[in-house]
Amino acid sequence: MSKEVAKINVTALASLKAERLKAIEDGTLLGSVLNDSYNQGKATFYLAYELARGIQPTGKSIGYSITNGKYVWIPYVKVTKNNYMSFYDKSMTL
Repeated sequence: MSKEVAKINVTALASLKAERLKAIEDGTLLGSVLNDSYNQGKATFYLAYELARGIQPTGKSIGYSITNGKYVWIPYVKVTKNNYMSFYDKSMTL
């Protein structure tokens, strides 16, 4: 039985750094999660826009589910060996 410990990065920034992606490619890092800042910002904008217009936001009006009338949950994005390449160009811009 292997005594190796799987490493998972859970502090991924809006853009993954090239060294983290390389570690995923090499197999020294099992994966990471990415805060979806794009959709967080989009949801925040639509919420603010509806409120500024005096309209009670709904999931339909903002495009995101609202829980208990006040919470919008934006899921994390898993980054694994299966999809890490799609994040390479984004990481090089920061």
